[in-house]
Order: sequence, then structure tokens, then C-alpha cells
Amino acid sequence: MNWFVVPVKPLGKAKSRLGSLVDDGRRVAAARAMLGHVLDVLGASPRCTGILVVTPDGDVARQARARGAEVLTTAGDRDLNSAVTAGCDHLFRNGETRAIVLHGDLPLIQPDDIAALTDSPPGELTLARCKDLRGTNAVVTDLPVRFAFSFGEGSHAAHVAAGRSAGLTVRTIDRPGLACDVDVPGDLVYLESLGTFAAPSSGGLPGGRLAPDQARALVGKSAGELSPRALQYTLEGFGRTVTYSPKVFLPLTQLCRDVCHYCTFAKRPKQLAGAYMRVGEVVEIARQGAAMGCKEALFTLGERPEDRYRDARAALDAMQCGSTLDYLERAARAVLEKTGLLPHLNPGCMSRDEMLRLRPVAASMGLMLESGSEALCKKGGAHFGSPDKEPRRRFETIRIAGELAIPFTTGLLVGIGETRADRVNDLLALRDIHDEYGHIQEIIIQNFRAKPGTLMAGAPDASLEELVWTVAAARLIFGAGMSIQAPPNLSPSDHAALLDAGINDWGGVSPLTSDFVNPEAPWPSLEALRASTESGGRHLVQRLTIYPSFARDLDRWADPAMQDPIRRKIDGEGFAIEQAWRPGSAIEFPTIVASRAPVEAGFRAIVARGEAGEKLDIPDIERLFQARGRAFGLVCDAADRVRHRICGDEATYVVNRNINYTNICAYKCQFCAFSKGKTHDNLRGKPYVLDLQEIVRRAREARERGATEVCLQGGIHPAYTGETYIGISASIRDSLPDMHIHAFSPLEVWHGASTLGLSLRDFLKRLQASGLATLPGTAAEILSDDVRAVLCPDKIRTDEWIEVMRTAHEIGLRSTATIMFGHVDRYRHWARHLTIIRGIQKETGGFTEFVPLPFVAEYSPIALRKSSRSGPDARESILMHAVARLVFGDLLPNVQGSWVKLGPDGLGHALAAGVNDLGGTLMDETITRSAGGANGSEMSPERLCELARRAGRGARQRTTLYERAAA
Repeated sequence: MNWFVVPVKPLGKAKSRLGSLVDDGRRVAAARAMLGHVLDVLGASPRCTGILVVTPDGDVARQARARGAEVLTTAGDRDLNSAVTAGCDHLFRNGETRAIVLHGDLPLIQPDDIAALTDSPPGELTLARCKDLRGTNAVVTDLPVRFAFSFGEGSHAAHVAAGRSAGLTVRTIDRPGLACDVDVPGDLVYLESLGTFAAPSSGGLPGGRLAPDQARALVGKSAGELSPRALQYTLEGFGRTVTYSPKVFLPLTQLCRDVCHYCTFAKRPKQLAGAYMRVGEVVEIARQGAAMGCKEALFTLGERPEDRYRDARAALDAMQCGSTLDYLERAARAVLEKTGLLPHLNPGCMSRDEMLRLRPVAASMGLMLESGSEALCKKGGAHFGSPDKEPRRRFETIRIAGELAIPFTTGLLVGIGETRADRVNDLLALRDIHDEYGHIQEIIIQNFRAKPGTLMAGAPDASLEELVWTVAAARLIFGAGMSIQAPPNLSPSDHAALLDAGINDWGGVSPLTSDFVNPEAPWPSLEALRASTESGGRHLVQRLTIYPSFARDLDRWADPAMQDPIRRKIDGEGFAIEQAWRPGSAIEFPTIVASRAPVEAGFRAIVARGEAGEKLDIPDIERLFQARGRAFGLVCDAADRVRHRICGDEATYVVNRNINYTNICAYKCQFCAFSKGKTHDNLRGKPYVLDLQEIVRRAREARERGATEVCLQGGIHPAYTGETYIGISASIRDSLPDMHIHAFSPLEVWHGASTLGLSLRDFLKRLQASGLATLPGTAAEILSDDVRAVLCPDKIRTDEWIEVMRTAHEIGLRSTATIMFGHVDRYRHWARHLTIIRGIQKETGGFTEFVPLPFVAEYSPIALRKSSRSGPDARESILMHAVARLVFGDLLPNVQGSWVKLGPDGLGHALAAGVNDLGGTLMDETITRSAGGANGSEMSPERLCELARRAGRGARQRTTLYERAAA
């Protein structure tokens, strides 16, 4: 894991030695811009796992969080070395094993520099020198830190000496991007001489985003001159993914107190059947949309019509609503509660109190700036007579949304009388607000189209040149990280030009309702939109109204009432789950849609390295889990070829029986629907305990039905000790000496050893002597303690699970390895988990197979308490098997698919994605069924063989240790 620690002193004290060249305001702006550039480069790098900014400065903290960094707040008087030490200690406490300290004043840093740092060998101390060869601008170190940081005059020599004194191998790298910092006026002169640094008067630096003077210089450029660089930024930030949101458009009222000269949305009372849509009508449209796959309910409405029309006031009074916004709250709540669609609210300018009241019923909100030009509000302008289009009011609403952490949409309307210079100034103003709060999800660039019956009916439509120019300018001003959108229905023949200019999102598209703002422009069908997107070399991905980066941080960006409705609709990356299938369900497993869009060379290289057996690091693995469209097929096909090379084409299975000897458990695992703690009978069923006689009876019955293995696990009963587990194993051995006993998770082993006061080794030896043959590698869940703290807070830690596995392997007890995924975890956790399993396997060779276990959410307590996702989707479930195959290669030859979790059809898909083992017949599977699984409690050998045959594979029975079972 490559976590970067970026220490930043208070901006008021930053770059004080520049004072002779620039005033304080410009000095602070330069420091802010350099930090922004460093954070942008880190954020765009697939090698960067996370960013921890260490600072006492609240403004810096907001800037950092806006770019996706975590913040560690320190005391204002803490020096640089103690701040860096605090950051490294923080990462170590959270389970990280490596830190890369990087200064925030490196205006030339590029992605290749990040790669050079992350490529540093583990176990060594790597230093990046500054340009005078005496200072240090970056340090790569394992955690915990074994030396004292010595930033300051002559720090490079001091760090070398400290590292060697600690017994570390020290290496130094010299790269221009890492060496060139800004400390004295001469540094600025040097950068200007290279043509890479904006003049001090610009108040900013180039890199991911343009400085203000550079942005204003775009006015004289053509769209064709801007588009290539804008496209490059887009691909850096979003790859080939273009998003859209399937929605229903709900015009709650078309009455409005404003009189925009281009608008046909607003009507007079006599033109409408009623002042407002009825809540029942709103809900019925939303329900129809949900049935068609929509996930967003877009509420668009005129602004405060009750201030202009008696009909609106009378209608609100009749509904006992004080205002239009009160009624909006009621309608949005009804849609959310009765249909599950996520409301996006566009009610116009709002106060702080109004937004606070609406936040619990809105996944996101929006307000088009349209234009910040005051001239448009004067007589003859498009906004004359429209008090809510006053720029000051609209900027204030956007700013308040940031203060309240509301995911927000805004943008420009091109061609209503504004100039290019106006648009640039508007984009810069929006960027300033976003830099402070980080809440703007997307910038919409919408082209004006003249409409009959309006005051601007005779005005020319915005030209394609102006639209494309503005899209490209927005991309260059906001950089690689901001979503830029253009409505596809307003430029139906120009999708390619918009894609090339820098958009990465098409906005909301409805299969049901019209675009009531532009009724003359029908939405493209999803098939047509996908075709035009793929023709532009990109692939279409569905999102929610709240964008993925915001959906991944719901504690910050969503009201508690909105978190569960959002969480249940997202995958591990924050995109929308597109299929109805969930792990354990009986719903038909979906086919993953491929695309014609090409796959990036860098991604192909990762897949090729995995197929060739080269070691993949955590960023590589995380990138594989992001595979969609054609990239998904690329990963699965490569995994299948590796499976064929290692295992051949014969799928294997074991005839076994699950014996879960008790469901009473003293632990509080939040995912477990099987364990029946008596205080949780409202979530779980009746408690039971099987005595030894019943356990042995079930084992004998299994033998009579051809089983070669019994798999025994249970809750951690408070009365159980290590002797209990020894007794269970010995009883089966004495009755059935040739039955393979596969029993006791690492949690049970840890519990048993502690109750007897034995070391793990001694207790495992006693279990082994009593008949235990192998261990299930369950209780792993996710091997990251930050996830375990939520999922299973009182369970064994990651290092304890690893210790049990290593010790068992050392004494000759082999085990399986598992992962239970798709709940509160992210792809970086999955990647880290796989590397931990790989590391143990390389050391011990003791794992027999790897078993992915997709989280079954239906009756899981953490899901019932509305605190988890709804399990991985079909794409993620298959990818876990395929990626594991590429990560493990020859080290761990067996990858198993779970028919209980995936269902028969899903298992067939997994067989084409690296899986060689069908698991066991199980007889009495109860754990997944307790969580809501619907795929039965047993799968006969005949049916398993049929599943393999349908996938074009043979099948044979095996033993627990993957030997051929006796006929």
C-alpha cells in the first residue's frame, strides 16, 4: 500500500522567503496552487493508495479533502519533523506498512515521479533530493519508522546517516520533478525560464489545472486548439469511462416567479391543469421509472411561484404547506420511501435553513449558474426581470451547499448573450468555491437552443464551436478530477466532438419522461447513447445522482437518512449496481455487457504481467477490480487461460457435509445472520447446541451418503473451551477413523488456545492429535483492521488470523483461504487481502484453495441496520475469482466458486473466469441460508457434473487435499 504523507504548514507562514518578489496574497496563492498540483498528481496516480495531509490549517484541510485526501490535524506550533512523524505513526496505527513523505511545493512533479517513489524496494530507505542536493523532498520508509526525521538544512546527509545507523540500506534518487521545490525568489525565476510556471501575478501554477491568467488566455484560442489537451486530462482522470444516470424527470411545478427570456418550461396558471403535480402522480411516475431501471428522481421546478401567482399560494394552503419548498420536501420523501429512487433537487436559490431541511430527502442538489454576467440582468438581457438569476444570489446558494456538504451540480448555459471571458470568469469563480468545499460533483455545459414563443426565439443557437470550446475550457480550468457534462439530447449529432473536448458524463437520461426544459429534444435511447459513446472510444457506465467519489464517503456527503438508500445501490467503486442479482439470490445471473471501446495499454500490460506469472502490486490489483466493458472480458479470459495451464479442463468437487454444532456465539460480528446470540433473537432465529452424539450421527450419515469430508464450524459458545473442540474431533475420529475432519476456523483455534492457556502451536498439535486434518480459512472476512473494526470489532485481528494460519501450516495442518467481500470494504481492501494470502502462501505453501465468498446481505444484521452495501454485484463477484487467479498463479493453483453464493448460473460464469473447483456438495448448508441465501442446502454430485458439462468442462470427485477420490 502506498500512502503519501504530505505535511503542510499554515498558509500564512508558507513560502515566507518569497516575500521579496510577491506580496502576501500572491505568496499564499502560490503555496495553495502548488499544493493543489501535488494533490492532483497524487490523486490521478493509480500507484497512490491514499493521501494523508498533516496540517493545522483549516483552509488547507478543506482543500485537501476536496481532492479526496484524508487530513490529520496537528497543533499549530508543531515543527515539520514532528508533523511528519505524527502522520507516519497515524498510518502505522491504522495497519499500513509503508509511508511516502512528500513535500507539497513541487510544481514540476509528474505521474512518473510518483511511480519512481512507489517502485522503491521494501525494506530500504529511499530519499529524493532537492535541486541543491542537500535537502530532502521525499522519503520512502517502511512502518514503523526506525529513524528520526531530519528535515531542515542539510537534511539529505542527516537522513542518510540516520538510516544507516538504523541498519537500513539507503538509496537516493534524483528526478527534476522531485528536486524542483520553491523556496526563494530565484526558484520562481528558474521555473519561469522553463516556461512551466505562470507569472506571479497569476496567483496560480500550471499542472492539472490552469492558473487564472492562463485560463483567461484561452479566450483567443479555438476549440480545436483546446480539445486535444482537454481530452488528455479527461483520460487521465476518468480513463475511458463515460457515465450517465437513468432518471425520471418530475416537473413538480411549472409556475415560476422569474421570466427568463429563453424559457418554455415556465407556464402561466391557465396553461396548466393544476399548480403542482399531486404526490400520488409523482410517486406513480417514479414507480414506473424504478421498474424500468431508473435510480434518480430529478425534481425540477419553477422558483417560488407563490410569490407571483395566487393559484400557487392557494394550492399550497390547501395542501397545508407553507412554501413550494415545503411541498418539495413532502414529494421527495414520498418518492424515496415508496419507490427507492434517489431524489436530486433543483428548486433554485435557497437559504441555509431551506437546504438543511431538504438535505435528509436529497442524495444531491443542483443549481445552474447559467451565467455570472451582471449585464444579462439588465434591460434587454436574458435574465432581466428574474430576481433569482442575480449572480450574487446564485453564487451564494452554491457556496452554502458547500458549507453544508451537499453534493452539488452546477454549470453554464452557453449562448444567451454572455462572452467567452464571462464564461472563463464564471468557471474560475466556481472553481474557487469548489476548492474551498469540494462539493461540486459536475460542471454542466449546456448549449442554448432558441424556442418558439419566447423573447429569444429569434436569437441564434449556440454554435458547436462555442459549446465545444466551453467544454474544453471547463476541463482545462478544473483539471482531470472534475466531471464535465453535456446533455446528449441537445447535440444529438455531435457526441464525438463533445467526447473529444473533455466530457466524461452525459447526465441524466430518462427512458420514461421527457426533458421538460427542452421538450423539442428527445432523450437518446440507451442503446443509441451506448453506440455513440463506444464510437468515440469510450464505454458507458451507470452512476447514481450522487457521484462515485461522494458515494464512497457518505458520512461526509449524505444525511444519515440518505446513507442506506445510496449505499444499497452502489458497488465497491461507488458506481450504480445495474442488475437485480445479489449474492445468494435465486434471480438469474446476468450476462456482463461487453463494449467495443478499446482497453488502455497500461491496463493490458497489468493483465499480461498477471498472466505471465509476474507479481502484481496493490495498485495493479485494485485497477483490475475496476475492469468494465471489454476490460472485464480481458481479465476473465486471461484468468481462464491461466486456469487451463495450471489445472487443465477438469473441474473438481468434494462430497462433504457441513455440521454447524452451535449457533450460539459470544461475538458480535455485524455480518453474521447464523449466530444466534440470545439478545439478538429479533434478528436471528432460535439458538441450538448439538451434542457429541448428534455430531457423530451426522458424520456417519454423511459417510453412508458417500462423503469423504465433514466440515465443522460453529459459534463461539461462551461455555466452550479448547477441550470442546478436541472432544468433537476425537469423537468423529474414534467413530470414523478414515473421515477427513476439516474443522475449526482461526477464531475457534484462537479461542480454544486461550481458554486452555496454551500457545497456538501446542493447541493446534493437540487438535491434530485428536484427528483434525485441515482447517477452514474462514474468519478472514477482509484482512484489513479498519474494515474489521466495523464488520467484526471483537473478532481476531488481521495479524492474529495470519499467526494462526502460519502456525498451522508450520506443523503440517493445511487450510483453505477465504475472502468475504462486498459490505463496507473497497477495492484497495480486496487488493491488500489478496497480497496477504499470496505472501503467506509463498512462505508456507499451506493453502489448498482460495474461496471467494460474496457477502449475502438480505438478513445480515449489518444490512438490516442499514450500515452496509447489498453485496458485490455480478461483475465484482466474477472478477474476484479472475483477479485472484492472476494474482496467485502457480503459487495457489485452486480457485473455488461457491454455488451457494453465486447460484448455478453464476458458478457457470465463474468457471469461464479462472475457477477450477466447484466446492462441496455440503449437505445441510445453513450459514448462507440464514443470511437469506436461496440456492438450497445441498448440491448433488450429478448436478455439479452437469454444471461443469454446461460450461464445456469435465468434472471429477476429489479429496479435501485435491487428490483423486476413490471410486
